[in-house]
Amino acid sequence: MGELLPQLLSEVGLEGTAQAVTVIRIWDEALGPEFSPHCRPAGVRSGVVHAHVRDSAWMQRLQLEKQTILRRLSEFMDDAPPSDLRLRIGPLEDR
Repeated sequence: MGELLPQLLSEVGLEGTAQAVTVIRIWDEALGPEFSPHCRPAGVRSGVVHAHVRDSAWMQRLQLEKQTILRRLSEFMDDAPPSDLRLRIGPLEDR
């Protein structure tokens, strides 16, 4: 079901929603155990992934890894890879 939902949303004209669902679904695997516990996706707008980061130390670390994170996300998203990643300090939702 998780793999079919983005396709269905795209078919009914909700590509942005489909992209957000895909990002949320693949986030942990794409970022890996080093980064995913400290950063959570908050949404996707116009191809830009917006994510919350635990604190300023992790914000700086993840900014330095931004291109690597975008590349990893793109590897999992053949159809509509994100164009950018915007980080801000904010609450991390419970898994």
